[in-house]
Amino acid sequence: MGIREYEARKVRILSRMQKKYDQIEFDCLHPACNRTAIRSHGQSRQHLLTISEAGMVYALDHRYSRVAMRDSAEDPLPIVKQAVRKASTFRGFCGMHDHELFLNIEEGPIVVGNGKQVLSLLLRSVAYEYSRQRYALTCDRLFLNSRELAFSPNWSPAVFEIEDLIEDRSAVLELYLERRLAVACRIHEQGMVSAVNYVWCTIPENIGVSCCAAISPLVEDSSPDTFLPEPWLSVNIVPTPDVTHFIASWLCEFDTVCRISLQGIESRKGFERLLNRIAFLDCEDTCISPRVWDRISSEERLEVQLAVRAPMYRELFDRAPLVIKIPAYRIEEA
Repeated sequence: MGIREYEARKVRILSRMQKKYDQIEFDCLHPACNRTAIRSHGQSRQHLLTISEAGMVYALDHRYSRVAMRDSAEDPLPIVKQAVRKASTFRGFCGMHDHELFLNIEEGPIVVGNGKQVLSLLLRSVAYEYSRQRYALTCDRLFLNSRELAFSPNWSPAVFEIEDLIEDRSAVLELYLERRLAVACRIHEQGMVSAVNYVWCTIPENIGVSCCAAISPLVEDSSPDTFLPEPWLSVNIVPTPDVTHFIASWLCEFDTVCRISLQGIESRKGFERLLNRIAFLDCEDTCISPRVWDRISSEERLEVQLAVRAPMYRELFDRAPLVIKIPAYRIEEA
């Protein structure tokens, strides 16, 4: 089988398998619910519309079939134009709970220092991260069990690599993400604003970028004991018509390490670097305005596409591309 024939067959098989993945159903993440999760937004639709043009934004193509075709750090992931109604969606909660849990950030104005909104943003970022990993793990297992996996002896990644990936994803879900989700649900339900610290920055313009993520503030070589809670940081870039909000929040017990990870935020250049790092290195759910994406060079676009690779490749990049530029900002802490 020639290389062209092999690549064409790989595309056909992965595209056909994608239809199976799209039909997978997941349970609602609310601990007291067993309804089916809907496709809801990780970032509020009303805020995505403020960075859109004709209802479209640029975002990473998260379809499993597209990601599976690119398996090296030198192979950039596609950032494509998407309708706002499809961008930043995940299957996390049923319709009822998605509405109840996030009503205060979906329909009301974003108010600086609003503790209830901080809890909602924190919960949604954790739920989004958990749901993306749950989806990827399910697809990995279906892919491994499919007879079509053996469509070529040269297929990469090999079977044993997929098995290792499944083992790693399972461990991340069980040891870390399930704990995060349980804690985030509990403090949100009980309105425990005092359990969370945050840094809230406002930029006096719409910067044309939106994102939602729950990340680890730890460096690669400082993995915690698996029997202890792992520190985590919720980060959100929330655009509105005239202002962009950056909200980073974390549990009080992780205060020291999380504040260290935000070092440099006190200066404009430091904050600019932090924004770009979070949007293009730490987060896999960034949406970009066409007015921002269309103005940057092809070299800068390639840098962004390489930077948003899976975490296993990120140590190859020592800096994020500086796409986001800010004129000024204001900080509030709690």
